[in-house]
Amino acid sequence: MMEVSADDVYMEMYAIDKVLYMHMVGEGEDMWVKSSSMTEDIDDLIEEIGAISMSDSFTNVEYVETVKENGVSYDVVKATEIRDGEEFQDLTFYVNVKTGLVEKSESESDGELVTVYYEQCNSITLPKEAANATEI
Repeated sequence: MMEVSADDVYMEMYAIDKVLYMHMVGEGEDMWVKSSSMTEDIDDLIEEIGAISMSDSFTNVEYVETVKENGVSYDVVKATEIRDGEEFQDLTFYVNVKTGLVEKSESESDGELVTVYYEQCNSITLPKEAANATEI
C-alpha cells in the first residue's frame, strides 16, 4: 500500500492478489480504478517501490543531530544510496530514538522534496469502496 499527496491531489495504491487498485482524489474527482491485466507492470512497480524503500547499500552515512517532532525524538542520519554500484540519491532518515525504526526519509527528485513515511503493519485491508472500482 502506498499513499501519495502533492498539492491538492491525493492517491492511494494497493497491489493485492496481482490486481492494482488506485484511489485518486483531486480536481473535483474522487474515483477508484483497478487493473487486473497489468500483472507484469504490477510486479515491476512493486519491485521498484521495494528497491526505493528497502535498499541495503549506503555510503557516506553520517549522524547529523537529534530532533524532536510532535513529541518524538529522532536521530537524523544522512546517507547516499547505492544502486547498481553507482551513487543513486542522497537521503535523510529520521530514526525513532525509542524504537530504532526509520519512520521518515527525505530526498530530492526533479527539484522537489520527496518525503516517505514508513509504518509497521501486519496486514492491509482493501477499503470497501474498492469493490466498485472501474476496470482500466
